[in-house]
Amino acid sequence: MGKINGWRVVLGGLLAGLVLSLEQGVVNGGILKDTWAAMASKGLVVTGKELEGARFVVFLATMAGGIILAWFYAAMRPRLGAGLRTSMLVGLMAWLFMFFMSHVPAAVMMPSMGGWAVTSGLGDLFGYLIAASVAGWVYREGSDKAATAPARKRR
Repeated sequence: MGKINGWRVVLGGLLAGLVLSLEQGVVNGGILKDTWAAMASKGLVVTGKELEGARFVVFLATMAGGIILAWFYAAMRPRLGAGLRTSMLVGLMAWLFMFFMSHVPAAVMMPSMGGWAVTSGLGDLFGYLIAASVAGWVYREGSDKAATAPARKRR
């Protein structure tokens, strides 16, 4: 097993974080826009100037999550092999952990939010799978130069 390429983890993680941020924007800013507005009218979420700061913190947390996702891929790669299959498994495992630790409790403790949890969770599933794929696509180790070179014909 080789050393983890930290620069590639950060690069792949930042790109994965951007994918996750885009997914969050589409799901929360588009599909669930009315749900968030209803929660804001009930005083359940921050609004106005506080919302700007909250969005920035969420963006930073999402970028950190992308880096963690890329690190998971780099850590699992020697055991499962490089490629799309491994990145999909990493994305699925990260999503399952996130879903059962945040969306399921939200749906159980706030039954009126059950629809939100399902919609957000499904959006997150696609986001995590794509983000992990991007992180896996970017990640390379030092010995990968031969793996990226064109294949030679065997005689």
